[in-house]
Formats: sequence, C-alpha cells, structure tokens
Amino acid sequence: MDIYSTEEEQAEAIKKWLKSNGPAIILGIVLGLGGLKGWEFWQNKQIQNNAIASAEYEAQLLQIESLEIPELEAQLAAYKTRNENLTYNNFLQLKLAKRAVESGNYDVASTALNKVIADPSNAAIKHTATLRLARVLVANDKAEEAIEMLNTDAESYKNLYAQVRGDAYLARGEVEQARQAYLMAQAGAANNNPNLQMKIDNLAVLEVPELTETNNETETTEDSGTKQPVEGEGDA
Repeated sequence: MDIYSTEEEQAEAIKKWLKSNGPAIILGIVLGLGGLKGWEFWQNKQIQNNAIASAEYEAQLLQIESLEIPELEAQLAAYKTRNENLTYNNFLQLKLAKRAVESGNYDVASTALNKVIADPSNAAIKHTATLRLARVLVANDKAEEAIEMLNTDAESYKNLYAQVRGDAYLARGEVEQARQAYLMAQAGAANNNPNLQMKIDNLAVLEVPELTETNNETETTEDSGTKQPVEGEGDA
C-alpha cells in the first residue's frame, strides 16, 4: 500500500514538510548564492590585484637603468609593501643586484640577493640567487664565504654549485681544490661545457710557472755549487 493513499494526503504532507524545512532551505539558498557571490568577488579582486602588480612591475623595470641605486632600493621597498607577489619582487631584486654589480656596489647586490634567498617564490629562483651571490662574494674578496655557502646539497644544481665553488677556490689560489671542483662540475653536467673545459685547461697553464720556477731554482743551486777538484788535478 502506498504511504500516501490519496493526492490530498500527499499535498498535505508536502505542505507540512515545507512549513518545517522551508526556512532552512531558503537560508541555504541565500548562503549558497552569497558564497558564490563572495567567491566571484574574491576572484575578481585577485585578478584586479594581479593586473595592478603586473603593471607596476613593468613600470619598475623601465626605471631600473635610470634611477640611482639608493632611489631604486627605496622604490622596490615601496613596491613590496603594495604588492605581495613573490615572483615579481624576486625578479626586481635580481635586477637590482645586477645593476649594483655593474656599478661595483657589491654590498647592495649582496643585500638584494639575500632577500631573494630568504623569501623565494620557488626553488629555482632561490638557487639562481645563491649562485649569483656566491659570484658577488668572490668578486668582493669574500671567496671563503662563497665556498661555505656553496657546500650544501644543491639537488639538480650541484654541478653549477661545484663550478662556482671552483672559481672561489681559484680566487684563493687553491689550484688543486679548484680542479677537483671543476671536474665534479664537469662530471655532473648534462652537456659538454666549453667554458668549464677552458677553466680546467687554464689550471694546467697556471701550474707551469710554478714548475719552471722550481727548476730554475734547482739549476741556480747547481751552478753556484763549489766545483770539486778531480783526483790528481794540479799535481806537478
């Protein structure tokens, strides 16, 4: 037998159900529509913010070469307070570091690169900033700091770390350590790197003067030695 035997009973049951559950249904619809509107508003807001950040980023790029370093630092700091996009901020700091290096301002370059390393948008940018900072340290007579920073697990960047570590060792005059680092970089490289091979070849050239100097010292010692008389020489 049907639960509701007549159409009148079915209609009456529907009315009672709507009376009991109608407010909850209406509230759910309202909340659902409100949530949908809220989501759309948030999405539109994000799109708007990204568009503003992108436009400002392009404007900052145009000023990289024209502004003085202190003014540029202030501009980028202000940009960061207005825009939270890490990628844009990271790239602007990398640009600032490049400009600073070209101006010989290694301290500003180091500060900018350290900002990227401390708050990177992804691992690739962090490794890029680390390698550039190591080169800046070598150029700034801080090769030991560069070596210490590069002695870490660099994952897929380990051959690049090894190459820059070799540059740092060479700057310290540690030729053999530089060779080992370059060979490690060469072994881990996917393709032949002519620049790296040239660095390895140049190490052999650097060692030639040392060998020649040692040989010259030996010959000088032998030439200046006292000649011993042959037995019987000078006898009448």
